[in-house]
Amino acid sequence: MICALTAAALIAAAKPTPPSSAPATPSLAVVFRVAPPASDEESLAAADVALRAPEEIGEPIRALRGHPHAHLTFVIEPAYLNALDRAASGDTALSAPSVEAASSGEHPIALLEILARHRPLDSTISRSRAGSQYLTFATAAANVVRGDRSVAFSAQDLANFAATDAAVVLSETGMPQPESFSPPSALLRALADADKAVADELRADVRSGAVEIAATPDDEPVLPLIIDAGGTSATDARIINLAAATDAGKVTIAALRAASAFAHPATGLGVGFYSPFGAYDDATGPIIKNAGAAYALFSDRVVRGSGSGSQSGVDEAAASSLHAYALTVDRKVTLPVLFWSEDGSAAVQTALGATGAMSQQLIAVASQAAQRARGASTILVLRIDAEGPWSQRSDARTVIERFVGTIASGSAGTPTAPAQFLHAHPATASAYGYPAAAESGSLGLWMGSVDQASLWRALAAARTAAGGDSAIDKPKVRPLLVAAESGVWFESLGDPMGGVVASRLAAFRALIAGIYRAVDARVPDNIAPVKAETAGPSPSPASTGSPGPAPSPGSTPLPVPNPKPSSQP
Repeated sequence: MICALTAAALIAAAKPTPPSSAPATPSLAVVFRVAPPASDEESLAAADVALRAPEEIGEPIRALRGHPHAHLTFVIEPAYLNALDRAASGDTALSAPSVEAASSGEHPIALLEILARHRPLDSTISRSRAGSQYLTFATAAANVVRGDRSVAFSAQDLANFAATDAAVVLSETGMPQPESFSPPSALLRALADADKAVADELRADVRSGAVEIAATPDDEPVLPLIIDAGGTSATDARIINLAAATDAGKVTIAALRAASAFAHPATGLGVGFYSPFGAYDDATGPIIKNAGAAYALFSDRVVRGSGSGSQSGVDEAAASSLHAYALTVDRKVTLPVLFWSEDGSAAVQTALGATGAMSQQLIAVASQAAQRARGASTILVLRIDAEGPWSQRSDARTVIERFVGTIASGSAGTPTAPAQFLHAHPATASAYGYPAAAESGSLGLWMGSVDQASLWRALAAARTAAGGDSAIDKPKVRPLLVAAESGVWFESLGDPMGGVVASRLAAFRALIAGIYRAVDARVPDNIAPVKAETAGPSPSPASTGSPGPAPSPGSTPLPVPNPKPSSQP
């Protein structure tokens, strides 16, 4: 198993000890992780983001108004930022020409899935003309996605569905919208205006320092596994060392450049980097540092996993996660690192009850952190999923308004953002490395089984055929390779029952075959054979993002990576 470490490795990755002194209330940094677009086809991605951004980004940043001392951070990948700018210009699959093409082309099901994916409507909106029409369309779309071909969506149906979805989003978020009975084109123009307002305000808040954007790569690769198999010895046949540090470096650079190009940070602040899945090993830090990141964010499972098994060791590791560290990545070269609290983040974003429950839980988590904090300049980082359980309720707008108000009040700690905190309190505690880990604990969720090894071998062989380290520099290969290196493929094979959805495997194999074709190489006859295709029960569609019963409005299926255009670093 990847999580197994030798005694020598543990000694080499010894955990630093934070300063010991009286407890102090940590500063608070709340980091919203924004999910990737639901599709990698550009117009569909823009349609998805057009409908999501006014809620998941617009509502939090509008809640900042009137709170000059509050700060928020958003983790956003390049594809989302590109899609947001397209949405702001109205260049999406929701436009009339695109809807006409989608109704007879390859993307009608994908568009229906995007349109039917919405948080629950509150009673007032659901009883409105637009709300009732939306629910009727969404129910029919769910049946179509399930395979019911007795219901057919014409181009006009799709146009009306898109318009009612836009009207619902505008109503829920309080954004300006045209008068009742306006044509679909007017509603879509209003949605584009709302997206432009979100993009403009996000840029302005980044430049002022009220908001930070932390960069993260497209398609969420597990960087330690891409770089060196998590530093694990390859003597085990189930461990495949892709040795693709070049790829990891270039997608990291591209992510940082995209975030900086979208909006330059406030004076004196740089762009930080969020490691997908919070994954770390000692080879990951140098990659991030060399890419130019101002800091790196990892899961506190990393620092907490370096403690001893005793209660004192657990407590000491928990206190360590509240400090910023200067991680040595080379001789006299360090990278500032922060760790988000897994337990605290989960407790806050899954709080149930009234609209103030999330805020109350935030105060409780901050109070617990204050009891563990030692020394000055401590920070509690919470990673909140923008599409998490808290957002899937009809009163989510009120929830986030109260939540941001609580942050601004300082009752959960002085509000800050990672780069701002590190600018005021440079990392001085030294760290020389940690055991490889991720938000799930070990890296075994993505590598360690026979079936996972089959996929990694197929990826390694295709990458070699495309030129090895030079493959990612080839325009036709790069989007396919980046998509194939996503962690989602390997996680889907981590089920101990051996089940896997055939469509997920088919999509991965199509990417691998595409890499061979992109360089005019022969495609292998049997790509990534796995036993899981015929063994054990399949996971539920909700856990895999597979086709099957369509998600009801308000659900958030995991997007499956596909090739997406990306600029060269």
